[in-house]
Amino acid sequence: MVFFVALTDWNLPTVGNPDITKMQEAMDIFKEVMEFEAFIGTFWILMLNKVDLFREKILRVSIKETFPEYDGDEKDGDEAAKFIRDKFSALMPTERMDSLQSHVTCALGTLLMYCDSPLYFSSHVPA
Repeated sequence: MVFFVALTDWNLPTVGNPDITKMQEAMDIFKEVMEFEAFIGTFWILMLNKVDLFREKILRVSIKETFPEYDGDEKDGDEAAKFIRDKFSALMPTERMDSLQSHVTCALGTLLMYCDSPLYFSSHVPA
């Protein structure tokens, strides 16, 4: 199962409920789908996309507005991306952590996408 999340959505409100961010909605959907019985034993790939825009945006907008518990460098996009990755990873039941892999990506078009190699994440590899 591949699950895409736009990193830039951490502070954007959803259309249906402006009190919930698109990132929180993505986390809620991720957790809900992951818990479906039909997906037990399924390998998960979490794609944290738009890292290029995220690195620019985090210089202007504090991630602490949405995640007050974030204690890292507010201007460090790589550190903030790891924090978001960890938020999603925490939603995975411990006994299934070895079935989750995550990547920080920049999709430049439908046929071209790269993984930002210094930010290659896997839940079973220490960050």
